[in-house]
Amino acid sequence: MSKYIIFHPANQISKDEPGNEILWTVDFNLKSGEDTNIKIYIYDFLEGQIENCYPLTYIEQNLYEMGMEKKYDFPYKKEFYFVDQLGMEFIATLTALDINGFESTVKLKKKFAQVLLKDMNLPPEGNLHPERFLRSLSSFIDLSDEKYELYENNFDDLLDLENLCDRCLQYETNIEWKIINEVIK
Repeated sequence: MSKYIIFHPANQISKDEPGNEILWTVDFNLKSGEDTNIKIYIYDFLEGQIENCYPLTYIEQNLYEMGMEKKYDFPYKKEFYFVDQLGMEFIATLTALDINGFESTVKLKKKFAQVLLKDMNLPPEGNLHPERFLRSLSSFIDLSDEKYELYENNFDDLLDLENLCDRCLQYETNIEWKIINEVIK
């Protein structure tokens, strides 16, 4: 049995699909070149959606009305497309703004995580605002530190923790960590 410390959003409720209250963003691109006869109203609609978030039903209804078809339908991502007379493909990707739609758990070996948390003056299990956690994480890593090799070997883990802090900030939730036991098969 191996022991780990997992870091995750504090109030995350795992769901298979986002709720109706979740807003969605739209990104789009032209797949086969720049010169196209894509209907200008599709482009204008999507261009107006880039900076804003809307309910899924609103975006889908507008895309269907413009003649776009759904290509992929995953719980937290959807893709619509339109092919013009020249075969140019125009793609709109919808992404749910829900913390469950992103990888939101970082699992570290207990030995490394305990050293990390101790150096950050944090307990082995806890809950903290992500900005404070990130500030502690950034300040404890000193390149002149004798433990640098330990951190260097776990650089990807540290980046994952930093990304988790960013996500927790974005979704206004604390970061939480706790010890878990995992049976290795």
